[in-house]
Amino acid sequence: MSEKIEGTIVLSGLVEGRLPGEEVGQAELRDWVNFVRKSGLLFELEIDGNAFSLMPNESPIDAQKLAPDAAQTIAEAFDQLLKLFPPNAPSLPFSTLRSVEYTRGKETQTLYAVQGDRTVDYQQRTVDAVTTAPEAPLSTKERLKLAGMGLVAAVAVLGITSLFVDYGVLWQRLRSAVTPIDVEAVEVDATVFAPYITVQSITKKKGGGGLVVSLQRTAAYPRNDAAVDAMASQKDLTFTEHMALQAIARGYIRCELYDEKGKYINASMLRVHALRRVAILEVKIPISASIRPARIVLRY
Repeated sequence: MSEKIEGTIVLSGLVEGRLPGEEVGQAELRDWVNFVRKSGLLFELEIDGNAFSLMPNESPIDAQKLAPDAAQTIAEAFDQLLKLFPPNAPSLPFSTLRSVEYTRGKETQTLYAVQGDRTVDYQQRTVDAVTTAPEAPLSTKERLKLAGMGLVAAVAVLGITSLFVDYGVLWQRLRSAVTPIDVEAVEVDATVFAPYITVQSITKKKGGGGLVVSLQRTAAYPRNDAAVDAMASQKDLTFTEHMALQAIARGYIRCELYDEKGKYINASMLRVHALRRVAILEVKIPISASIRPARIVLRY
């Protein structure tokens, strides 16, 4: 689990629904994504036909950007989203959006829900947590002193270690860290969904910015709500099988990234609802340039 740094807030979950209009609806949703980005709220917009989903970036956000009340700021941004939907819209978005704000020894968990009167209601609870204090900023004098000491130490270390260390090998390691992702070396674990989904391939997204995983449904994949209900009613289902079916019914599965040491990096939600209509679906996994995942795990 990632470190709980005091003074930060992390978003998760998703917001999904039907577009408020045709091309105008798409444009307005993109404008909203760009608008909230100024506050540090990063969402990825995905559109599938006349359906849309908004998935937050799960990287920690400086809570000061959302001051004085982070939960209220997020709710107000959500309210602006709801204003895009006209009074005669057939439905409003559905939300599982949630946030966790970390303070010293505490974490405040907030769940945001859409109400029938077109407002956003949020419920909170605060629990004890093991948190980490942020690093204190250095003064100019301290930075200059540290830089000078670092320079002297670097020269000394370089002189001594050059007798024992192959810097050519170190340079090769550094260069490999900034080269493009080797997709053939990335493992995709979809064991949880093995009865229903198989992984066909993994490629780099055109233009950069992530990976593309090709998923194929099996003959057992439930292609409508009735099929899901029939499978879920089986008495011999394990807990994992039941939760996997629930994720398929919602049309979203969780994608977790891990580095080569098995350390958790981050996660996102992948929309797979279209597998009801198509046998093979390509899903995009957003990955920043600094991230090098070695393993991708698909969970419910």
